[in-house]
Amino acid sequence: MIRLFTDRGFYQYMFKLALPIAFQNLLMAAFQLIDAAMVAQLGNDAMAGVNMAGRWSFIMMITIFGIGSGSAILYSQYWGAKDEAGIRRVFGLALLNTFAVALLFGIAMALFPVQLMKVFAGTEKPEMVRLGAEFMQIIALNCLFFAFNFAATIVLRSTEEVRIPLLTSLLSISINTGLNFVLIYGRFGFPALGVRGAAISTLISSMVQMILLLTLARRRRHVAFSHIRQLFDFSNVFVKKYYKVVMPVIGNELFWVMGSSVYLMVFGRMTVEGSASAAPAAYSLFGSIDQLLFSFIIGMASACGVMVGKAVGAGEEQKAWDNALRFIVVGTAFAALLGLAEALLRVPLVDLIHPGALAGELTKQLLLIGSFALPLKMLTMLLIVAIFRAGGKPMMGAILDVSCVWGIGAPLVALAGLVFKLPFTIVFLLIFVEELVKVAVGLTLFFRRKWIHRLTDDIALPSLALQAEGAAAE
Repeated sequence: MIRLFTDRGFYQYMFKLALPIAFQNLLMAAFQLIDAAMVAQLGNDAMAGVNMAGRWSFIMMITIFGIGSGSAILYSQYWGAKDEAGIRRVFGLALLNTFAVALLFGIAMALFPVQLMKVFAGTEKPEMVRLGAEFMQIIALNCLFFAFNFAATIVLRSTEEVRIPLLTSLLSISINTGLNFVLIYGRFGFPALGVRGAAISTLISSMVQMILLLTLARRRRHVAFSHIRQLFDFSNVFVKKYYKVVMPVIGNELFWVMGSSVYLMVFGRMTVEGSASAAPAAYSLFGSIDQLLFSFIIGMASACGVMVGKAVGAGEEQKAWDNALRFIVVGTAFAALLGLAEALLRVPLVDLIHPGALAGELTKQLLLIGSFALPLKMLTMLLIVAIFRAGGKPMMGAILDVSCVWGIGAPLVALAGLVFKLPFTIVFLLIFVEELVKVAVGLTLFFRRKWIHRLTDDIALPSLALQAEGAAAE
């Protein structure tokens, strides 16, 4: 047992992967918090409206994350098996699927912004709906840029290229923040566009990031961006095998985000001390601040997925188990420290943003509750998103995740908030009941070791089929 936690090579490799990814997400979360602070100066209706409009972008993002995360299972195992052509074919399918999803959401957001806003805000908050709809119609144009950026980032991370996503994110976020300052408030001779300015800034920065990602990846001749023709050189057999792996993850993420969106629907309809916007504004601000620390959880889960998947793909099952167990123990301890930091920093961070007295006080309460839940979030991310998926059993995590959010979390919150009309903070606390169940069941499944499955064996056939097709054509 001692050898599991004295392997210096493991920790050096873990930090090499996790820190750049965590830093990239930390930058994104930090600048999103700055964006939230800028929009907050326009009032609670603007902040809540932008958050609700952004929820549809978030649903799209999570669907695309499902495609990317499912593809990452194959990326990491192909990377361990040293099959570069397999990585390129998976990337080609990932691009086709992400663009299809992005196009669907982009059209809906551009044509039906008011109707989509009312799903979360209801019909009794017209100013919130109006401001959110303005933001949504512009941000709809960003869907395709985001789709490419996300797909490219996932394949780069999964093949241990973490510097390019970090650099491009840093430049993109810097541009977004600078443009926000100029366009939201109308600086340097530009008109003050309010929430529309925030949307335009996001659109321009995403476009720049796409150009940078493509240019740098091509210049480095990364395996996914060299031999472009091979991106779409796959057989029907390969496509079927791909969807067999990826569809459970897509379904997992889609049903999870739909279930978690129930929380926003409930909070969007709650009134606290006579204020209709305080609850959704506080929930929005909580998410922006909590995401700062959650960035480290994402970094650790991403590193875990790569290291576990690579070991499984290389046929090193004991190494995969050892790596996963190390992440479970170290990750839980680290998340406890993150929770302490969130509890200590919640007051100065909220006071720095000045969201309004009631919304600010509610946000501080949510952050205190959320600080105790960070170890649970770390464990669910490691188990469901990293270990079960990278180990080759995505369906195991999907069933656990979806059943908990729909069978426990969403019904509890909806009943507590809309039927029994319990206090806002009590309703928020009930969100984490599902996390407790996930951790208990997830750890039981983990120690049974049935999550280790080498997918490269299953998908070896399509490569041979492609060779046979080529020989027949000659």
